[in-house]
Amino acid sequence: MPLSGPLCEKCGHPYISQIAATVCPSCKSSNTHFNKHSAAFAYADTVRELVLNSKYHSQRQISQGLGELFAAALKAKNAKITGDFIVPIPLHPSKLRSRGFNQATILAKPISATFNIPIAEHLLKRIIKTVPQSSLDSVGREENLVGAFSCGDVANKHLILIDDIFTTGATMNTCAKLLLENSATMVDCYSLSIALKKD
Repeated sequence: MPLSGPLCEKCGHPYISQIAATVCPSCKSSNTHFNKHSAAFAYADTVRELVLNSKYHSQRQISQGLGELFAAALKAKNAKITGDFIVPIPLHPSKLRSRGFNQATILAKPISATFNIPIAEHLLKRIIKTVPQSSLDSVGREENLVGAFSCGDVANKHLILIDDIFTTGATMNTCAKLLLENSATMVDCYSLSIALKKD
């Protein structure tokens, strides 16, 4: 399902603005480390079904097709995607072995080709096998990710994080914080889909 505006310029969630603000109230009161986030689709209906089939039924070809749609949607939105490297959100090695592929990496490849930005998987690694984020509330999601990632040399780099689903933003925010603490200059985030807020 395509997203309809207005969209928060920080987290990318649709919201109803009463004062023509460009940033939603949640982002104004939260400690967000990434520069901006944008998603191509709402995490619902057919998109949700395809994402789940790809991840949990080892359907690599679905991720490949979704990656093409992702890149096309960003291009159609006239997204100004620039940076030094695209960094897919990594899986823990045990999960990567079990699944056989990282869906974020597959989604990133068409974006890399479309916007001519190289992928650098080695810059971010998942070093702790955490419980699934989907089983936790917003506070639990943040606590679950403490110390879960490590990063390489990102000094003076403008980085672009790519993932399949943006829910609370805890994963991307944790990764952005780590990258900035290691002297990255800026972190932008893009997701195939975004889970719409219920309120």
